[in-house]
Amino acid sequence: MMFSTTTLKRWRGLRTVCAALGATALVSVPHSVQGVPAPTTSSPNSQRCSPATCDIEVSSHLALKDSWNRLPMSPVVLAVDGEERVYVVARSKNYVLVYDGAGRLSKMIGSRAAASAAGSAEFRAIDGIDMVWQVLVGQDGRVFVADGHTKRTAVLSRDLRLLSSARSPLVPSMILRDGTFLAARQVETPDLIGFPLHVINRQGTVLRSFGAAALGYRVDQPLYNERVVGSGREGTIWAAAPGRYEFERWDPARGVAVERVRVASTWFVASAAWPRVTVRPNSIVVALWEREGVLWVLTRTADAQWKLSTQRGERALEGAEYDAKFDWILEAVDPASASVLAHRRFAAATFAAAPHFLVSRTLRSRGGSEIVLSSVGLTIKEK
Repeated sequence: MMFSTTTLKRWRGLRTVCAALGATALVSVPHSVQGVPAPTTSSPNSQRCSPATCDIEVSSHLALKDSWNRLPMSPVVLAVDGEERVYVVARSKNYVLVYDGAGRLSKMIGSRAAASAAGSAEFRAIDGIDMVWQVLVGQDGRVFVADGHTKRTAVLSRDLRLLSSARSPLVPSMILRDGTFLAARQVETPDLIGFPLHVINRQGTVLRSFGAAALGYRVDQPLYNERVVGSGREGTIWAAAPGRYEFERWDPARGVAVERVRVASTWFVASAAWPRVTVRPNSIVVALWEREGVLWVLTRTADAQWKLSTQRGERALEGAEYDAKFDWILEAVDPASASVLAHRRFAAATFAAAPHFLVSRTLRSRGGSEIVLSSVGLTIKEK
């Protein structure tokens, strides 16, 4: 897939679970939390970690290879189930590639029109699938494939047989602990505008809307209106406006905020809207999730050597050039103190996938592409 400069500037991938990352020699300091009591305990990591003493360790977990160039370039949308099967939305977006726990392509599911792309893999057509925007896996192993064109979400069994299909005007961003969906997007209707988060049932009905401390919506501030979401502890979710380095933990069952964290950063500059194509882009938050008391935050930022292309307008960006224009930053944040524990910078496009994998993709010199899933953790620097 190829992305124009205009398309990248208005990147809609912010509404998915996927994101890019990296880090640099950054300094962030705690900031007071507004309106919500701070937690009474800190993560154990915060007692011994700081950017001076800790690193982020990235360990390769599983490699997915494809010689037919069916794997996506950017953004990468995928999900992992309890048996470590990986579901990847294809580059053409009208089918999903299914890899087993050993990284072998085993099946493909999607539009009947995509059957010719299956090659030796088993292909299973799913009625109502035309353009896949999201794929999710529930705790019960069921697979949910959301179509952005037909506005339907198909429910598949563990063996990938169609169980049901329901109309869902909102594409789900994640599955909540009680089995309902969370949709992270603004809905431009009088009753919902201004609320960026919505709990919806499996029939597509909105049960509750929330996510904004003060109800408000300005069409000229898209990076403040939208939300990036990720999993939190005890059934909660984390949310952040892409243009702010501020994070909120919400209880989706009640629609109330239970924690707010503002990290005062020397490198992240708040940005309400996408800049003009002639302006160096600001950093944006593209993913976040909590694991073992640490909040992991991923951002995309302009490369240190960023330069405006000599060709203007709709010129497409290939994978290598996309990597050259941007870097990706990953920071480990202690929510209790709003302090950064460690950070790391990545030059190549890297994404995030639930529940806690980093995803990098590369083009192979002999053709085809590869996606690598990695795990992350904190490690003490050697003296």
